[in-house]
Amino acid sequence: MVRNVDNLAALHVAHPDERLRGAIVEELRPLLHSLCRQFRDACEWDDLLQIAALGLLKALSRYEPTRGRFVSFAIPTIRGELRHHVRDCTWAVRPPRPLLDLWSDVARARAELERRTGRAPHVSEIAEHLKASEERVLEAIVVGRARRSASLDAPAEPGDGAPLLGETLGEEDGRLASAPARAELERALTAVDARTRQVLALRFSHDLTQREIGELVGVSQIQVSRILTRALERLREGIIAVPVERVAGVS
Repeated sequence: MVRNVDNLAALHVAHPDERLRGAIVEELRPLLHSLCRQFRDACEWDDLLQIAALGLLKALSRYEPTRGRFVSFAIPTIRGELRHHVRDCTWAVRPPRPLLDLWSDVARARAELERRTGRAPHVSEIAEHLKASEERVLEAIVVGRARRSASLDAPAEPGDGAPLLGETLGEEDGRLASAPARAELERALTAVDARTRQVLALRFSHDLTQREIGELVGVSQIQVSRILTRALERLREGIIAVPVERVAGVS
């Protein structure tokens, strides 16, 4: 195969032809598959094969028979194209460059050790191979898991009838914006008596009228109005620029 590819590459250099390029790609397809397997966990397989084929054609465009075997010349270019693609174009959220480089080193070390031992390597083995700490290796592995974002329409867990991932996510609490005002109001309410707090709660939390509040508390509507007026004045003295009327849940 190698000799045949060398002949085809030399012919292409002398007389560039699309059919020759296609024949070279077909001859080296097993090689492309082998190189792509090093990155199989990082990207879709079809995308890897396409990038590898483009790398092969790029090497072919620069090849000169005097440089030696075409395969030996092409492999670094193909591997470089794969690395660049995986490093730069396949991240849902792109981490800092040092972490990208670290993840790339860990991925290559994992593939090499797996090829040697026939099993998935331990973190300690990868760390020893790279002469790095286990913490750094673990950091790279975590970065690699963040490569792809999960679909919100995917099941949150295995099994039939499992909820969708989007259904398990929380929603923004509309009360968060008023939390500082509520905290200030609750602090200021400690300065008023229990009956006043009750009147305020009935008015602003339960939206009762002054007449309804008076019936519940046992005072007249005019007294309720006075209680509210005095209470709001005292609260405004202790709270700066807090719209008391807009704060729900007074107790």
